Amino acid sequence: MEENDELGNANYSDDSVLDNLDGCIISVAPMLDVTNIHFRTLCRIISKYTELWTEMIVSDTIIHCYKDESRRNLLEDVYLRTNDYENPLVLQLGGSDPEKIKNSILIAHKYGFKKYNINVGCPSTKVASDGNFGASLFKYPFRVARIVNEANLTLMKLGINTKLSIKTRIGVDEFDSYKHLFNFISIVSGKNMSNLKKNEFLNIFPDDIYNDNELINYDDNNYLGADSFIIHSRKAWLNGINPSKNRRIPKLNYSWVYRLTVDFPELNFYLNGGISSINQAISILNGSWFINGSEYTNIDNNDYNSNHKIDINKKIKLEYDNNKGQSTSDCNFVDDDLENNYYRIKIKKLINERKWNKIKGVMIGREVMNNPFITLSNVDKLIYNKNVDDYITRGYVLNKYIDYLKEIKPKNKDNVFTIGELNVYLKPVFGIFYGLSGTKRWRKILNDNIQNVKLEVNKYKKPHHILEESIELFKKDYSSLLDIPSSEYLN
Repeated sequence: MEENDELGNANYSDDSVLDNLDGCIISVAPMLDVTNIHFRTLCRIISKYTELWTEMIVSDTIIHCYKDESRRNLLEDVYLRTNDYENPLVLQLGGSDPEKIKNSILIAHKYGFKKYNINVGCPSTKVASDGNFGASLFKYPFRVARIVNEANLTLMKLGINTKLSIKTRIGVDEFDSYKHLFNFISIVSGKNMSNLKKNEFLNIFPDDIYNDNELINYDDNNYLGADSFIIHSRKAWLNGINPSKNRRIPKLNYSWVYRLTVDFPELNFYLNGGISSINQAISILNGSWFINGSEYTNIDNNDYNSNHKIDINKKIKLEYDNNKGQSTSDCNFVDDDLENNYYRIKIKKLINERKWNKIKGVMIGREVMNNPFITLSNVDKLIYNKNVDDYITRGYVLNKYIDYLKEIKPKNKDNVFTIGELNVYLKPVFGIFYGLSGTKRWRKILNDNIQNVKLEVNKYKKPHHILEESIELFKKDYSSLLDIPSSEYLN
């Protein structure tokens, strides 16, 4: 077989290979003041199998509340409140002290949590600069490695097989090349590493202010590294722009996540950032987004000229001959598009051989927050192949959420819900009609009914009463919207 046929024309003709989503997941991203137990309950009503995440909980908060009996109820009622039906559920931790992360896991385990994640992606000043955790940890991979090792030893002692996962950006400030990302993953996972290689992998990062380099031992299986990474496919700027702009201004770079699947075939990678629909998520999971080209890349794999094909094939041949399939992070390419095409061809070949370490999941945040019903209502069918003959409606979801609200009690002793409490409990359903003509009307009805509890005649109304009354008012003009089946959004 000619070289060009062997490497350049890897045809993934078997559509079942691309359509196979076995083992893939959809998860709802951790979002501050959003992914509390009430929002998670709404998500679980809509989708029984989507993986849910808590808000990020700082390790200091967990430890201080647990030690102070007067504040311990905050763990049970707020920070670590959960129900069995929420599983699969991940607790995201924030912090930079390995001992505190370990102790937070020991405490959270008492409250029923079994899956944990460390935040290496939050760019807010309070977290990354003042707190020196979140996205700032990307610059100190050996500190993350120590956190991971301590956490995984703790989880193993607790009899939990799932390791601590990492949620990270693809880079931070000027530390934003693929080599930075590759080295970070290597150090934290332990792949490609030995004690002799530590300085080589660390020298492109800032000085190790924690001196963790000396404390990590990669030899003789002494290190328990991370095996799962959720990659927010943007870099983060720690100075000059706020968290909201950090979700928009840095460009999305999904291609690097695909590269990681090739360079680290034993690890699990999950893509996060900018996902706007389940169909888009499917194209990312089955590989067609990357293989066929996309709006985020400049070259369609079918259109680049034969000279590029030959050039890429020579590089692949050289890669195989010299490195025998090892990391490609040090290959020198003419430009990023050429390098992406190199990886496209490699992934095509791996797909044909049924050896591709595909992206294992997609995490969706703002789209679920704004539009929970359309985003999640067909996940069980399309991703998990469950309940394929069933469908749900917004009316069904709201009635189930009413059942949930009936179990909630006011926090004060006079049996009256405050405006603040009502807003928290009803906030999850404000976006249930997102994108439909009646959404503004729905939001106004709901908000007005919440505010009306200020009137003496309404002061004893409970959240489920408000939701029931809001539905009845909404039905007068928009009753049909309550009965649109989720199957309407399959195409």
